[in-house]
Amino acid sequence: MMEQQRRSDAITVARLTAAPSESVIELFRRSFPRHPVSQVDSVLASAFLGAYAMRSILLVAQERESSRDVGFLIGGDTLTLDRTRVEFIRKHALRIASNSTRSRSLFRLLLMRLRPARSFATAPYFEYQLRFIAVDPQARGLGIGALLVKAFEDELRPSLDGYHTWTMLGERGAEGFFTSLGFVRDVVSGDHVRLRKSLR
Repeated sequence: MMEQQRRSDAITVARLTAAPSESVIELFRRSFPRHPVSQVDSVLASAFLGAYAMRSILLVAQERESSRDVGFLIGGDTLTLDRTRVEFIRKHALRIASNSTRSRSLFRLLLMRLRPARSFATAPYFEYQLRFIAVDPQARGLGIGALLVKAFEDELRPSLDGYHTWTMLGERGAEGFFTSLGFVRDVVSGDHVRLRKSLR
């Protein structure tokens, strides 16, 4: 089920509250091929995205006329995002690890499954985070990414009380896109950069 959120002339952005479509799943796997879930199959990827849809914010951009999915964004409060990720990986660690192409990932996944559950309440967190964003290559240049980010901000604002910070960790090549939307560079680590933005 999708709740309508925002429209442009040709694109509708809606919040997904149920299992994602096959096209969103495939876009996730194509956009994040090194992600451990992407290396397994579409069934596990569907469950992964569905977990975020139920507990956080999953926005999907569609062409108005064709209803074709052309982009998505996953975000929310960092505490819930991290808890969702860790609980999912702990539940599916052996299946993910058996398909991992990286020995380091295999070791980390097995360790995560064996160690006691992490205490989230005492960990230091930024308040909100944009965790994944992707636009179909054939639909880039139409402002879809900016529309998704704006819709995400609109989702957050009703729950804000004063100033709040949200972050995006992405490839350095995408830094220009995020700075154009009001983000500022926070930390650079290798090929990735963490950017921050304040909302109220």
